[in-house]
Amino acid sequence: MPAIASRTVDTRALLACGVIAGVFYAAADLIGGLHWRGYSFRTTTISELNAIGSPSRAIVAPLFFVYILGSIAFGFGVWATARTRALRVTGGILIALGLVNVLGPVFPIHLRGVEPTFTDAMHVALTSVTVALILASITAGAIALRGWFRVYSVITLAVLFVCGALSAMQGGAMAEGDETPWIGLLERINVHGAMLWNAVLAVTLQRQLREP
Repeated sequence: MPAIASRTVDTRALLACGVIAGVFYAAADLIGGLHWRGYSFRTTTISELNAIGSPSRAIVAPLFFVYILGSIAFGFGVWATARTRALRVTGGILIALGLVNVLGPVFPIHLRGVEPTFTDAMHVALTSVTVALILASITAGAIALRGWFRVYSVITLAVLFVCGALSAMQGGAMAEGDETPWIGLLERINVHGAMLWNAVLAVTLQRQLREP
């Protein structure tokens, strides 16, 4: 019994990281944007907060690092609670997502107007993989958990698809250093929407642990 109770506590701690990681990501976004004088949350992307030469890079980098560690821990927490194959797949995808995010800080973009290099190309490639894993994790989670959570997951997927498509339409303008009127807002709806889904999944699984 003590061993089982200890494992339960450890699993709950890992699941809590799903909420904590999102808080650190939101803090990095907010603090970084406020620190950068003239930064616009509506027209500028989150990636630019951590760009090479960005005035907010030194501040947001540690916060993003904690987010990455928390997201990996959360994936292991979902895996540990899995009673079905679909939920185990969800946990595996979340772990993979966290590991891919480890490479994000290694390949930052440059500020607009600076000639793109290999790191910019790698950042775009990693972002594409990240988006695919996020959508896959939500899809797997929707399959694993029925009822209201499945409905919530489908709505989240719909929002991510729409905002992602609208954001992608401005990707070319950003690459050329042109104005991007709504790319920052659209990206934040996507990213923080996915973070919220993680938090809701964490709370839902926490409640299931209390059930006999």
